[in-house]
Amino acid sequence: MYLRVKRRNQTFFVLTEPHESFLKIKETLAGVIGISGPGQVQLWHTNKQKELLDVGTVSDQELENDAIVYMCLKKENSDQWEEIQVTKIEMEHNNNRPSVE
Repeated sequence: MYLRVKRRNQTFFVLTEPHESFLKIKETLAGVIGISGPGQVQLWHTNKQKELLDVGTVSDQELENDAIVYMCLKKENSDQWEEIQVTKIEMEHNNNRPSVE
C-alpha cells in the first residue's frame, strides 16, 4: 500500500505496510528530502486531525491505501513546527473537447 504525504506544493508517495511504524515512514521521508532525521518531521492524519506518533502504525490509525497524510517540518533553528500548509491545485476542465469513439 502507499500513502500520499503532502506538504506545501509537494506530494510524496510512500510505499508502506500496515505493520510499519510512523517512525519508519518519517525516516524514509527525512532521507528523501535530505534533512537530519525523523525528529525533524511531524505527520498528521487528515480525517482525525491528530498527530501520528512514532510508535503508532498504519493499521493502528486504520489508514487505507492512498490515504492522505500531512507533513510538517521543524522550523530552522527553533523548537517550533511549521503550520500545515498544502497548495490546492485546480485543473481546468474543457467541456468542449470532441468525444472519442
